[in-house]
Amino acid sequence: MTSIFNRKAIKQAEEDQPDYLDKPTGLWRGAWSRLMRRKGGVIGLGIVFLMIGMAVFAPIIAPYDPNQDLIDTGVGRREPPCIHLFGCDPEEPQHIMGTDGNFRDEFSRVVYGARVSLFVGFTTVLFADYRDIALENAAVQWEAAGMTEEQIDQINQEIRKKRAEIKR
Repeated sequence: MTSIFNRKAIKQAEEDQPDYLDKPTGLWRGAWSRLMRRKGGVIGLGIVFLMIGMAVFAPIIAPYDPNQDLIDTGVGRREPPCIHLFGCDPEEPQHIMGTDGNFRDEFSRVVYGARVSLFVGFTTVLFADYRDIALENAAVQWEAAGMTEEQIDQINQEIRKKRAEIKR
């Protein structure tokens, strides 16, 4: 009688075990599966892929050069959007988001702006990672040179103070 009860208890315990006790998977596979389980993660990934697609295909997507002024085409300053599909006069040039104060197409500027945004974002992350790696290597070298943890912490605090002074 006790052996049947023990088998049922063991089977129930195996079914109720948490995810972290499962067979281990790779770091990237685990991160990918956690990302895909979250609605916000999927939406954020979609936005990032949309930005990358806009940046890569900007010359194809944008109807005008982002720096070209459209004074010659009869476009006014800060005109509202003109979309032919929604009843705008076909003789007027089409502007999905209108024009800015310098007679340039807003949609073209937003599409080409995706390139700049991605470049700035990736460059910032790259330099932040490089800075952290450099500080870790310096701390390892200072420790190898015989410095105590308190001395290393003091140096790191001084670096952070100098960095905060530069930001102001």
